Amino acid sequence: MENDFSEALLSALDEGNDIIYLSDPENYKLYYLNKKAKSALGNPPRIQWFEKLCYQVLYGNEGPCDFCPCRMFTDQTHEWQCFNKKMEKYLRGKSIAAESEGRIFHLGIAADVTEQMELENRINYLSKVDELTEAGNRKSYLNRLAQMDEQKFGGFGILVADIDRLRIVNDAYGRQWGDFILIHTAEVLKSIFEDEVYRIGEDEFIALGKDMDEAAFESVVNELTERAKWDEQFQVSMGASYYDGERDIEYHISAANEKMNLAKLYHYSEREELAAERTPAENRGKYQVVLSERLKAEIQDERFQLYLQPQINLKTGKMGGAEALVRYIDEKGNIVYPNAFIDKYESEGLIRHIDMYMLESVCRLLTKWQVSGTQEISVSVNFSRVTLAEEDIVKKMRAICDKHKVPPCMVTIEITENVGVLGRRELERLLVSLQRAGFSISLDDFGSRYSDLAILSIADFDEIKLDKSLVDKIESKGKSRTIAEYILHMCMDLELTHTVAEGIETVPQREIFKQYGCEFGQGYLFDRPMPVEDFERKYIMF
Repeated sequence: MENDFSEALLSALDEGNDIIYLSDPENYKLYYLNKKAKSALGNPPRIQWFEKLCYQVLYGNEGPCDFCPCRMFTDQTHEWQCFNKKMEKYLRGKSIAAESEGRIFHLGIAADVTEQMELENRINYLSKVDELTEAGNRKSYLNRLAQMDEQKFGGFGILVADIDRLRIVNDAYGRQWGDFILIHTAEVLKSIFEDEVYRIGEDEFIALGKDMDEAAFESVVNELTERAKWDEQFQVSMGASYYDGERDIEYHISAANEKMNLAKLYHYSEREELAAERTPAENRGKYQVVLSERLKAEIQDERFQLYLQPQINLKTGKMGGAEALVRYIDEKGNIVYPNAFIDKYESEGLIRHIDMYMLESVCRLLTKWQVSGTQEISVSVNFSRVTLAEEDIVKKMRAICDKHKVPPCMVTIEITENVGVLGRRELERLLVSLQRAGFSISLDDFGSRYSDLAILSIADFDEIKLDKSLVDKIESKGKSRTIAEYILHMCMDLELTHTVAEGIETVPQREIFKQYGCEFGQGYLFDRPMPVEDFERKYIMF
């Protein structure tokens, strides 16, 4: 078929920047590919494409493409657009009916518009979300409100949250810290309300609980009210109302706003006496010193305790490692979980004291196990993104390991894909420093939201931990299962074989992840986090 065209024409087609191909519209056989098309397909030999089915060769489909114009050919040009999964490119093309020797052929001309489409998608995304927090923006909120009003939802909760004295944070510590508080507030809200969280002002958010009845919504608000008490000076004021369909939505929004304003007035009056004789900066500095000294005293008194949760090999059922978790023991002997105190110490820049104490506790424990002759066990330690942003942090971490004669490779440092206060370059330098120091690195909470896959190219991660949100929904055969399977297959292709599914609570969850090739599981199905003594009794053979 190629001989029917002049060499000059073929040469011109070959030198062009467009993907060009020629096929038979009746039987879909492929007769011509230009250089650009061959290159996009990986330069296959002629025998692999000539007179083969175009939809298989070009698109990797089992049948004709959805947009295929072959059965609609007239003397007019047919335009189309698609994502070519085989080439991994967005294509925008034209199909022309070309006649040769009394036969009609399909001439396809397609331009690679991947960069343009990605830019358009990014612009479209940014038009709907707040770039800093990745919550919905005010425009999205108004559109969503109109939609919900039109659809006449039977009932949903409305929560208004406003960060108190955000400007003081920006003035005292710089906008970086203010941004961190905004990001963290959004993350807490999104962990409950998912994609129904909107940043509608500089320091104000609205969340919609559309899948909650009134009792469930009230319970969530009470929980958030407790979590929002960061410290005596900075707090998140909240107000809530439940739309029951009897009054219009605006009434309930106003009611929630009024409650939020009352909470804010209460918080400000509570602090009035404390701040009366000092400037904000002086008051802030004095409070931080007091809080820091109190924290150090509590660490000294062993109020913070090391708990361990095992990681279980899904094939063998044997323990293959553990994650270190912190618990606080209050004056009455009650266990206080991290979500009640981590936020406060992060916002104050004091979380490093807890992080370093936990690393020291883990190293002390690993030394004990080494001396007793037990098998080598790697323990994962969580570090706050605030701590990881500190200067010379890796050097300080290595010094603790050296002090206890623990090889850094026995300690796995868990980081999340969004390290918050670190930029991409700073993150890359941190990861390189950790690896050079000998630490293993775990990428935690992977798949929890829009994942930046490029982070996998920054460092050779020793472990990938799938977020609990994927595990929770894995039995539904929905998007979570597809995403989890894709991530695990991708990890295999990248030779990231040490994978952990967090939060496994049922046998079906375990079996699905085992089937998909996940190496380890962690969760209540196997064991809850437990004190060191209980862990040793159950898993360590002295």
